[in-house]
Amino acid sequence: PYEKRILPESLPSFLDFFEQRRHGLQENPTDESQYRLEVQQITKSGKIVWTEMTCNNYFDEGTDSYGLVGVTRDVTDRKRIEEELRLSEELWRMTLSNVTDTVILTDDNGIITWVCPNVHYIFGTSDDEVLSMGAIDNALQGANIDCSALTEEYPISNYQHSIVDKHGERHDVLIGIKAINFQGHKRLY
Repeated sequence: PYEKRILPESLPSFLDFFEQRRHGLQENPTDESQYRLEVQQITKSGKIVWTEMTCNNYFDEGTDSYGLVGVTRDVTDRKRIEEELRLSEELWRMTLSNVTDTVILTDDNGIITWVCPNVHYIFGTSDDEVLSMGAIDNALQGANIDCSALTEEYPISNYQHSIVDKHGERHDVLIGIKAINFQGHKRLY
């Protein structure tokens, strides 16, 4: 019986899945599309795994369903990796949102491609306003940093500069630059 194989927290979605499938077939009995559902199940050995269930209903000459054919596959590793990625992204966002350091990414030409949301600490502006500055040279107000020797192995770091924010307040900053290659971003400031 499925009640012994499906975890209690997955049972409502499991039952809804089959109930919706049954009602959908009554409304459109020629629909032979597959339906998918992810639930947690208990294996014969007692191990809890994530599974993806795919099923098709089969019909007789009329509109009555006479069978259900399905495949259940273990997707535990995929679910674990998805969760690790979600937690990593959450940590990345939380960290960047709560530090007072400003992080800016650019392409090879120095055009700003991404700005962390806390740029107001240094620039006194929103991240969208910094993005609209276009080039990193505009944002850094004439720092004139030569990135021609920059490689992934040798970052240019500890470059001191002063930036005046949009409210006229001066910020003495230490600029670290690193060559990166991530989703079109080439430099990290």
